[in-house]
Amino acid sequence: MIKIILLFIYIFLLYACYTDITARIIKNKTVIIVAILSIIIGVIKYNIPEIALPLFILFIGTILSSLGFFGAGDIKLIFALSLSLSNSLIISFILMTAISGLIVVIPIIITSIYRKKKITVPYGIAISLGYLFITVPML
Repeated sequence: MIKIILLFIYIFLLYACYTDITARIIKNKTVIIVAILSIIIGVIKYNIPEIALPLFILFIGTILSSLGFFGAGDIKLIFALSLSLSNSLIISFILMTAISGLIVVIPIIITSIYRKKKITVPYGIAISLGYLFITVPML
């Protein structure tokens, strides 16, 4: 059952990446669906999904978003995906997302320098890659 739910999450992550690349937005409907699917995984795997660390991530993320470091959709997506993971996997997910972020950011920085204008980063790609790296072993 978890494998099927993960596959649905991956499909919605692909959609989130598409909208993030094309419009620099991760839609709330997508995040809500991912959150519901993540809660189901959390209930199946852990009986009660981990909530304290995801809420802390949401709190800190909201501050970082208001300061312009991340988009609100990115923070909400990280929160939603965290609901399907244990605390130790959440930490790994954040680290893998950060590493994946380098893969996404470096070409954008080079493009930005070449074009001599500021370009925003579709960080939904890095978030999706980080989650994929952590959850694919569950399949």
